Amino acid sequence: MFSGFFSKRDARAAWLAVAVTFPGVNWETIDASTAGWDHSALRTVERFTFGESETGAAKPSSEFPYRTDALLIVTGGRIVFERYARDTTAVTRHFGWSVAKSVTMGILGTAVKEKIVSLEDSVSKWIPELKGTDWDSVKLVHLLSMSSGRKWNEGYEGSPFTSNVVAALYRDSPSADYAKYALTVGRKLAEPGARLNYASADTNILMLCLKRALGSKYETYPWDKFFYPVGMTSAVLERDLAGTFIGSSYFHATARDFARLGHLFLNHGMWNGAEVIPSEFARLANEISPAHPKKGEYHTTQDVYGHGWWLNRSIPEAGIPSAAPAVPEDSYMAQGHYGQIVFVIPAWDTVVVRLGSDPGDKKFDFAKLGTLLSAARVGMAPKKSPGAVEPKK
Repeated sequence: MFSGFFSKRDARAAWLAVAVTFPGVNWETIDASTAGWDHSALRTVERFTFGESETGAAKPSSEFPYRTDALLIVTGGRIVFERYARDTTAVTRHFGWSVAKSVTMGILGTAVKEKIVSLEDSVSKWIPELKGTDWDSVKLVHLLSMSSGRKWNEGYEGSPFTSNVVAALYRDSPSADYAKYALTVGRKLAEPGARLNYASADTNILMLCLKRALGSKYETYPWDKFFYPVGMTSAVLERDLAGTFIGSSYFHATARDFARLGHLFLNHGMWNGAEVIPSEFARLANEISPAHPKKGEYHTTQDVYGHGWWLNRSIPEAGIPSAAPAVPEDSYMAQGHYGQIVFVIPAWDTVVVRLGSDPGDKKFDFAKLGTLLSAARVGMAPKKSPGAVEPKK
């Protein structure tokens, strides 16, 4: 299951010649050129992200339809660039929407580390009222990789009356117990591991399994075992009325704490010498889901998914391009609605956080951001990180 796709820390650090550090309560900063960035090209990144002209004036909305609230670039554990806009500051909790799925993946990793759960556990082990049903064959790893094979409509504004996720978040009965609703509507469409369908349901069922497994520890477990060990003191996870964390969304944190999430995974689950999640589990973030997107077939995504994270991988034989072709393919990202991005770039020892409030019909141009970042990274033409191996297809 684990491919060993990451490069080794000493090889990456030697290549970049930037010492790796971990932030304490406060972050250190580093001059962009010292960290291998071109100042002038970073200014181009900034202008694009915040919608400014060459003179610094705001572009007309028709030219720039996005609304960026924060941009943060961290290399070697130090801040290279940081800017906020509108009502957002360094201490503002910002909504993450589906970045929460990557957070849930990390919390699950701590429970795997403590041998409370296993990825090979069936859903019915932790929800025993499902024993004897076809949920017996769905494992936690299938929920994590969006390959449960269950029916679910993840449509948002475009299909509000048929969307299961809209019902689960906003309608009285479904939102009162998200996981119960997900189990009710999630009839079997394919064998587990055979069909990719991006579904918030899978993550919320996973959260219910964790709730059952953790028992009385559940209420504080995410903070005790995951958030606080890496200093994510601003983290907020909302619950439904049944008391289950809504692991697919409704997560809030500061931009700097989103960066801590990325920096933890960049460092294979280690934080300042301590193991927060096992390195083998952290690698799953960049391990392709057993079910691939299939062009032209009904899925809620045509992009490449891993295990709780999106991948920058291409699948040429399936006609699936890289999300950001100018950035090394062994990069991966947490993403959320309205343009939330936590971009982990191992080959550059870098985490990029972009938070926004984009209109629902205007998707942030992530590929262009990648192109501008690549142009700003001194001496770093697109390539795989040192020691990387070809991903499993």
